[in-house]
Amino acid sequence: MKKRDSIPSSNDIDALAEFWQTHDSTDYEDLMVEVPGPVFVRKNSVKVPLEPAEEEVVKKMAEAKGVSTSELIHTWVVQKITRHKNTKRTKRTSAR
Repeated sequence: MKKRDSIPSSNDIDALAEFWQTHDSTDYEDLMVEVPGPVFVRKNSVKVPLEPAEEEVVKKMAEAKGVSTSELIHTWVVQKITRHKNTKRTKRTSAR
């Protein structure tokens, strides 16, 4: 068996991603175990109740952009937060 690097014992997704970009997972099959459920789950999440028709539209919009519905909604929230911050900054600047 050829010598192999140790898999990082880290929860840092960037460190793990860097490791797997430079290593072949087939070299580590004997160490792999199937994990039921998601491995990396965001600690903060918000449930957004949608009507069935609204959910369908969001799904279609996400599909058209090639992203998941959660990614699309996250993008919308970040855009709204950015606009809100910029609006507050503009109001403070113009009030001076």
